[in-house]
Amino acid sequence: MTDEGWTPLHLAVSEGKRDIVQLLLDNGADVNAEKNEKTPMYLAIGNKDELITTSLVRHGAEADVPLALAIKQGDEDTVRFILQHGPEIEPEFLIYANRYGHDHILQLMVEHFLEKDAVD
Repeated sequence: MTDEGWTPLHLAVSEGKRDIVQLLLDNGADVNAEKNEKTPMYLAIGNKDELITTSLVRHGAEADVPLALAIKQGDEDTVRFILQHGPEIEPEFLIYANRYGHDHILQLMVEHFLEKDAVD
């Protein structure tokens, strides 16, 4: 762990070291380790790294905090990325998007849930 509280997984994700990320995940790294609300998933989403994000999801990563922050900030690109590549999210996030008045994000999320229901 670094002085900032980051684990080796945090560091590997932040630097986009996919092979190291996979090695750490395969050997039991804590996929949801958190420091200052920053998890490895938060970093992967911030880097828009689809492969690392997918690996983290396969190992049980959660995306609630990064999604909530993206919704609050009105960051449509990040919300879209999480919807496309992240883990399943709860419909309650629609309420969160509505609360912050980001109609474009609310619409994006509604469409996501409608498409998901159509496939299921």
